[in-house]
Amino acid sequence: MTSFTAKPSKRCPKRVVIVIFPGVTLLDGTGPDQVFQSAIEAVNERTPPYEIVMASTHGGMVTSDASISIGTVSLSQAAAIYIDTLLVAGGGGVFEAVGDDTLVEWLKDQAPRTKRFGSTCTGAFLIAATGLLSSHRAATHWKRCEELQKRHPDVIVEGDSIFVRDGPIWSSAGVTAGIDMALAMIEEDYGRPLALEIAQTLVV
Repeated sequence: MTSFTAKPSKRCPKRVVIVIFPGVTLLDGTGPDQVFQSAIEAVNERTPPYEIVMASTHGGMVTSDASISIGTVSLSQAAAIYIDTLLVAGGGGVFEAVGDDTLVEWLKDQAPRTKRFGSTCTGAFLIAATGLLSSHRAATHWKRCEELQKRHPDVIVEGDSIFVRDGPIWSSAGVTAGIDMALAMIEEDYGRPLALEIAQTLVV
């Protein structure tokens, strides 16, 4: 089992980096992004509770599976400042992304340095490719649970969970489950009242 030594960050704003790739499912990345952005709007203070960064291997525009392009910074830029929360989005492109050695090694290096890290939907395949999910519980899209288990038999795949937290590792099931997971992260950071306010605002 991997040992994680990063201590919870008291920095404010808390920096959230969401890693995407070509063929990412749009809502896997933008769903959590919207939740954290809603927290910024709800708090409405000079020092916001979060800073949200979209990142990809080389930076620039990344085309999602919805044919909508998302602006990103490079991995090196994303890691230039301490990352509080690191999330990997899912989508059909993840199966090419697992062959991106630069991305996999970056995740392997950076994830244990954060307060928490994880994935939405099939982003779990990328986290599993680093070896960081070994002997840990994880969720992914229900259609891909058997495949994740077959590819990574050392991962404890929970097929019936909306999202799973195993120590600093968070993972969610398909698409909108990432929104539920992000709300739980906000509740952990700033309390249940703020998380409920955002849930009501987003009608989830």
